[in-house]
Formats: sequence, structure tokens, C-alpha cells
Amino acid sequence: MAHRQQRYYLDLLFTFIPEPSALFVTTLNQMRLSLASVFQARRVASLLLLVAFASISIHAELPPSAYKQMQAKAPERLQLKIISVTQTLSRDEADFKQTTVVVEARVLRVLRSRSRTKRGTTIKVIYTHDERTGGWVGPSPVPIVEEGKTYPAFLTKSTNGEYAPAAGGYTFEQLI
Repeated sequence: MAHRQQRYYLDLLFTFIPEPSALFVTTLNQMRLSLASVFQARRVASLLLLVAFASISIHAELPPSAYKQMQAKAPERLQLKIISVTQTLSRDEADFKQTTVVVEARVLRVLRSRSRTKRGTTIKVIYTHDERTGGWVGPSPVPIVEEGKTYPAFLTKSTNGEYAPAAGGYTFEQLI
């Protein structure tokens, strides 16, 4: 579109000049070439910026309402007493550490259970805890729970009988 607009203005200019001199025509042709290269450079720069931004993975913290919605939709809403916590470092990089967490917990109270989990049952919850440094902004990581403490838990149960977080960083903290 910009090229058409350039051409329109140059053609319009030629209509007001009855007989342009050779020097004037040469100057206008050079201007046309330089304008075309400027517009071409802008297109290339825009394309490079688009590719650069598209390749960046953007993560932002979710609003509390999103976590409340996840908690409300969680198939398992339990009160747990943590029996044991096992942590294994999965990834260790300069700006990112990922820990696999295996929690063994006793169900103290069942508030909602699609899988029919019963009070007094010992369950296993497996998840990863991500730690990032360097000013990274993103969704809250699932916290590492502590042995002996009691937590509300918003979980999902897999087909193999293990549980997983259902509300991200607020899996073990009640918002609703």
C-alpha cells in the first residue's frame, strides 16, 4: 500500500510540471529509489521484530479470579495432613530449577471428590515445582508443602491412582 501511495504522489507531482528537465527527472527517480528502500527497510525491520516477539514465550501471572475458577472446577477438594515429602531435582540451569515433588498425605476431610476418595485414605500427590530467577514473570509455581502440616488441596486424580495439582500455585491454599 505504501508503494502505491508513493507512486501516486510522484505521478501527481509530474502532472503539475509541464516539461520536466532531465536533471529533475533523474532526481525524482533517485528519490523514488530511496523512498522504496526506506519502505523496504521498514518492512524488513517490522518482520524481524515480529519474528523476535513471536519466538519469545510470554508467561504472565494469572489473576486471583483465574485461580478461584480452577479451585471451583477441581474434581478433588480435600483437607490433607502431610506425612512425607520427597524432592528430586529434575533440571538445574542458571536461571531455572525444576524439582519433582512426591507427597504422601492422609485425607482428613473430603469436601468434594469425583473419584470418591474417603476420609482416612493415604494418597500420593506428584507434581513439579519450578523456580526461576532473573526477573521472570509468570504463573505462580505449585509450592512445596511441609511435612506435618495441614493444607486444603485442590487436586485431580489420574487413572493410575496418583493425584496432581488442579489449581496451579494455589493448589494448597484456599481462595474460594
